[in-house]
Amino acid sequence: NGSHYTFTSSLQSGLVAKKYRKQYYVKNTSNNKIHNNQDFYWLSTTPQSYIKFHSTKTNRLNSSISLGLCPVAKPTAPSAPEITSMAGNSSDNVTTENHKPTISGTCKAGLTVTVQIDGKNIAPTTQCKANGTFSMVPTTAIVDGTHKVTATQVGSNGIVSAKSPTDTLTISTATVPDYDIALSIDPTIVGKGSTNIHISLVFTENNTGANTDTIRVSIPKDTKLKITYDSSNKEWKMIETAKQYELQYIGNGGKYPPHTRKHIQLSGIFTTPKNKKGSFPLVVKVEKGNGETNLNNNEDSDTITYNGITK
Repeated sequence: NGSHYTFTSSLQSGLVAKKYRKQYYVKNTSNNKIHNNQDFYWLSTTPQSYIKFHSTKTNRLNSSISLGLCPVAKPTAPSAPEITSMAGNSSDNVTTENHKPTISGTCKAGLTVTVQIDGKNIAPTTQCKANGTFSMVPTTAIVDGTHKVTATQVGSNGIVSAKSPTDTLTISTATVPDYDIALSIDPTIVGKGSTNIHISLVFTENNTGANTDTIRVSIPKDTKLKITYDSSNKEWKMIETAKQYELQYIGNGGKYPPHTRKHIQLSGIFTTPKNKKGSFPLVVKVEKGNGETNLNNNEDSDTITYNGITK
């Protein structure tokens, strides 16, 4: 190229030329003059098996030249981050009315994390905190519908990680249900032997929303309390497993009427442990998965105080 020269050199297998790590020289073997980095500019634009740069000096090099490189080992990508929460819900399949839900997860401290919605990066990026977590709120509202959510992080070497496992986020402006459960036991104080217990549940929908899947109410099993189903509960069925009693709503084709309160009556026999006294907490819980997003009122409890000590 006139008085200028372009030099090309092969790289050792497994190494890669990167502009930000260039270290090279050209030596004129006739006078042993070394031309340093400032005498040349970079021509290669992508990592490849050779390095190419161009002289900025106009003097000809009439003798043979030698090209020296400081090769850099091929950089590796950081591990993928992981999304652990969307809209305050730790599930990997979340439904929310919030078009700018908080998206949080784990990452490598100091790295920059980017979230993708349906494969496209969204703003803002965020730096991973010292404790290995990130949290971001989308700058632009996410449109209604079901979306695939992933995240990546970029290492200090500029290499982007693989995407995190895909989570599902559904944005819906339709009214979602809001359930709560209340529990009461009678009696709450028992003595020796076995005592008949009346268990009353009140299940309420507060938000005029309809469930999207089966409504399930669970009560953990315990050897001290045997619960039996009351046949007056025409709209509920009870399934007994090894670990719990589960009530499922089956009335109205499985669709719980919005803004409705229903009572569930159960019977039980409490057996007081011999020569022992104490308290027995009974917990009832509305299980996730029915389309509800507000889970604050989904659990209640009551306590039986027992005394089986014989004087």
